[in-house]
Amino acid sequence: MVFQSPKIENENLQLIKNLKKECQKQSFKIIKALMPKTIFTIGFKVFDIINNTNACHKIEKFKNGRIFQEGSLGNSIPVFGCPHITGAYFIDKNEIDRGIKFCFDGIKKIIGKEI
Repeated sequence: MVFQSPKIENENLQLIKNLKKECQKQSFKIIKALMPKTIFTIGFKVFDIINNTNACHKIEKFKNGRIFQEGSLGNSIPVFGCPHITGAYFIDKNEIDRGIKFCFDGIKKIIGKEI
């Protein structure tokens, strides 16, 4: 095990924060350039970032976790989210599948095609 000084640890944390901020900025630039009709996120950490209006049009929960949520990016692009399988280890697989189905159903309504 290697121990780092608090100063190095703080510098590393700051680098990680800066990297996340830059990745988020670039992601929003790509979304703006592509102008998608909808966005599908796998993992609620990503959903919470993309759903920048904190809108909650619809939410489905299983015990103490979300299995589906619908929000929006900038009040114009619908965002659908389901749990990331590694982060939702406490949620039953059938419930995760149900959340994914809710996402696909919402996307189908918007784009009008089979997925």
